[in-house]
Amino acid sequence: MMPGKVLFQKTGRLGTVTVIGAEAGLKQLRINDVPEVPTDPGSLMAFRLLGHLPCLFHPRPRRGLVLCFGAGITTSAMALHPLQRIDAVEVCAEVIEAAACFSEENRNVLADPRLRLIRDESRHSLEHCRTRYDVVACDSTHPRSADSSMLYTREFYGVVRTRLEHGGLFSQWLPLHGLRADEFRRIVRTFLDAFPQGSLWFADRFVVLLGPANPPALDFTLLLRRLSQPPVHEDLAAYHLHDPYALLSCCLAGPGALARYTACAKPVTDRGGLSLRTTKARLALDTKPANVAELLSIQESFGTIIANLPDTRESRKRMAAHVAARRQILEGRIHCFQGDYGKERICYQKALRTVPAHGEAKRLLREAEYNLLLVRAGKHTQARSYATALALYRRAARLEPLRSAPRYNLGVVHLKRGEPAKALAAFRRGLMRAPWDGRIHYGLAFAYRSLGRKREARRALQQALAVDPTLERAAMALQHMDAD
Repeated sequence: MMPGKVLFQKTGRLGTVTVIGAEAGLKQLRINDVPEVPTDPGSLMAFRLLGHLPCLFHPRPRRGLVLCFGAGITTSAMALHPLQRIDAVEVCAEVIEAAACFSEENRNVLADPRLRLIRDESRHSLEHCRTRYDVVACDSTHPRSADSSMLYTREFYGVVRTRLEHGGLFSQWLPLHGLRADEFRRIVRTFLDAFPQGSLWFADRFVVLLGPANPPALDFTLLLRRLSQPPVHEDLAAYHLHDPYALLSCCLAGPGALARYTACAKPVTDRGGLSLRTTKARLALDTKPANVAELLSIQESFGTIIANLPDTRESRKRMAAHVAARRQILEGRIHCFQGDYGKERICYQKALRTVPAHGEAKRLLREAEYNLLLVRAGKHTQARSYATALALYRRAARLEPLRSAPRYNLGVVHLKRGEPAKALAAFRRGLMRAPWDGRIHYGLAFAYRSLGRKREARRALQQALAVDPTLERAAMALQHMDAD
């Protein structure tokens, strides 16, 4: 489990639901200790894009449906549009309760009078409902998990089509992790068979598939009208997607490119699905770099996908720049997933030279620089170049003042230099950011011990185990102190 403060925990018929609050305001919804809903900027961008996209391109959406309500973030994005009714399906009662912990992220959507929560398994609910919807979003979990595998099959997509009104749109979240390239292509092929005019959109480290039920094209003029609505504009601006060209650059491929990409793929069916894997096994499959590389190979200009783009030199110039910047961001994500933060940083710098005001590239560049500082500082620590390591950790702390890792590592380096008083100060500053991080309490104990303050060291170790009972090194240190 990630280090953090437990904000909610309840065990029900389907397992234990937990919400963890961590540093910098981050949260995470976990079901049976499996992470399902993180609130880092990239994940929030994907959740919101999932809810916005079908509404942005529907001329008059009235009824919306969200399958797998989760923390309600996708539903809250859909709720910013002028829908008359929103149905949301969630099988786990405890997840619905836990959604109250995400009231900031989901804008307290549970209080929206248009929302009707349906306690049911998503596919079962869809198969037995009689309502037809204008927009449907599916925020399911991993397609190789037992609870969501049936939400990525030909039969499921067929049911979705029958529940869409003429002109309706369907969006679905699709991960890049834990899926081999051939499995990823199979899902896209299956989706495209049901929605031949489908398109693929990229958001940080996830994909959103968008499928119109009927042939109408995605319209630029309509998108401009939707983006002019203040609530929608404000919400997308938080993720630097309020500019139509920045938003459209997330669209990597339309029906033609996707058909070529999946031409040899076998559709996923209820009887011929993907093999299921445990969460640990899925996470062990390091497939993100390979899958993003494949997306790079099929990327095309959104000018071939979006109708009614202005036929002006300025429009063509902006489109070309944003498509190029998106490509550089994709290349940067590959390097990020491979842990090569130096090359990742160069990619985002190129993107910013292409589109100087690109907000997403600025955010990713900051993250890359932070990670690079930590890696470089770690190498200098191993080489006993402690002065250089301290300087790099201090730079990381200035770059990300709400993160605890630089403070923790500053304390470690000061201990290695034989400076326990300075280590104590660094660990204390780290605890101001993350008092629930057992590692920092453990480091604090060592600083106290080095200063001869054994009673305070014992309390720090006890606190380390109180916030993280799995911290074996703290338990062993406490045993040694008891034996002295």
